Amino acid sequence: MSSAEAAALAGAAAARQRLDLVRRSLLTPGPQVLERALEELEAAQQALEPLASACRRGRAEGTGAVRETVGELRREARWIAALLEHAAAWHREWACLLGALTCGYTPQGEPARPAPAPSLSLEG
Repeated sequence: MSSAEAAALAGAAAARQRLDLVRRSLLTPGPQVLERALEELEAAQQALEPLASACRRGRAEGTGAVRETVGELRREARWIAALLEHAAAWHREWACLLGALTCGYTPQGEPARPAPAPSLSLEG
């Protein structure tokens, strides 16, 4: 195993640890959890850069260790994607419920959307 491949696999292992942390945290989604998950996913992406570079150069894609690692990362990413979709749906439903509770319904029978929070922007 070359040193570049070893570095790529080490980066992939670090990314898997971060992805595992994200997956476990998304089992109880909340705004802070989602923000932290985004940070961890960005860090995982950076950790995977050596592996991506090695695969782009064609130096690592043929080894069994790399194929196995990529397969594990894909499975983890699919799991996380499903959890993120679930968290997004949960928050959308809460937004609809809060809209209905605070603003009533539209003439079409849909929950009304609350007005956006006022904001102020200054340039100077």
